[in-house]
Amino acid sequence: MLGTYRVQSGVISEEEITDPFSVESKISGVRGTLGAKLTLGFFRMNLDYTLAEYSGLSFGLNFGL
Repeated sequence: MLGTYRVQSGVISEEEITDPFSVESKISGVRGTLGAKLTLGFFRMNLDYTLAEYSGLSFGLNFGL
């Protein structure tokens, strides 16, 4: 959306806006995920750990046939 835009706010008021949006992204570092799953009959458990800038841990407990 780069460019120059004219925006009217009323009959005689006008404003010129240049390049209204900019997006920057910086990618650095590494990310790794380690997971495990355990099945005991009808019950299942899973555990995942992600090591990154914002690390996370998730645990799930479910059952099924």
